[in-house]
Amino acid sequence: MDQEDIDEMVKLYNKGFTQLEIARKFDLSQPLVSRILRQEGVISTWRRKTLEKQVEGWIDLYEKGWSVEKIKSEYEVGYGKVAQELRRKAVLGKVVTQVPEDNVDEWIKLYKKG
Repeated sequence: MDQEDIDEMVKLYNKGFTQLEIARKFDLSQPLVSRILRQEGVISTWRRKTLEKQVEGWIDLYEKGWSVEKIKSEYEVGYGKVAQELRRKAVLGKVVTQVPEDNVDEWIKLYKKG
């Protein structure tokens, strides 16, 4: 593993990918990824506070009907991280009652089909 790989790990982690997702991508163990990130000075309370602000946005979008897949693409983060944080906040799996405006016609067609 070279510095370029380590820089890529840091970049992915800062985008919200979990340590396990990074470990799988580089065929490493999660504890080794954690050690590398600590050595690079990446893991900090600052990151947690920044993530909390992002999660508020994810919750808002999820409750408006966005899928986890769409949220992860919009924020360029890992699927696992979005799902993990939504579960942690007891949001993932909640029935969404608000239909997004851009899908109303589609929902009406599906309803009429039965």
